[in-house]
Amino acid sequence: MSCATRLTGPELTSAKAAFHALFLDADPFASPLRRPGSGIIVSPIRYELDRRQLSVMVAAVSAVGESHAYLSQLEGYMGSDFELRPHWKVDLPTFSYEHLGAEWSPIEENAIYSVNGTWGVIIAHEWHGVAVGPPEFLTTLGTSPPFEHSLRGFLLYWKDARDRLHERTDWIPGLLVNVLGDAQATRVLREVGEPPDAWTKLPE
Repeated sequence: MSCATRLTGPELTSAKAAFHALFLDADPFASPLRRPGSGIIVSPIRYELDRRQLSVMVAAVSAVGESHAYLSQLEGYMGSDFELRPHWKVDLPTFSYEHLGAEWSPIEENAIYSVNGTWGVIIAHEWHGVAVGPPEFLTTLGTSPPFEHSLRGFLLYWKDARDRLHERTDWIPGLLVNVLGDAQATRVLREVGEPPDAWTKLPE
């Protein structure tokens, strides 16, 4: 197999099943995880994984005994028309986004996920991703230098966006509950000195 193969026919059915084993939809600003409390925030990511982050992804996937993944462009995907989106099967150790050519649009939200439906990452167009998978995958990913300060960096980024740029942040508590679970989400917000209602106030 080449490092990236465009999916067609029955392969799309397999990709859809693998995606939905992990995610309800592709909205990284809402509640994307099928199993709440089974993920982590990874940040910063600008549209797609850079070379260093991709190397960490390869290590994390190797930790669960896999080497291939599906890659899907899913901007605005809410559970319908999956087959109409572009999808690829990629060999992670040799993969580079450049191999996709003009078909790839990095500014769209996308997902890279296990062909077996065991792990995955949804990548937003606003500097973060939501990762889900077994403990060895999340630990390898979350403790690596590119991502070891992800959660704090994510919250500080959006705190600044809220306070300085008057961006809406009312989605953050719900996302954290979905990704981290209720108890950890509450603890994390407390540690950064921000109660949940500080995020849910609408900008003036």
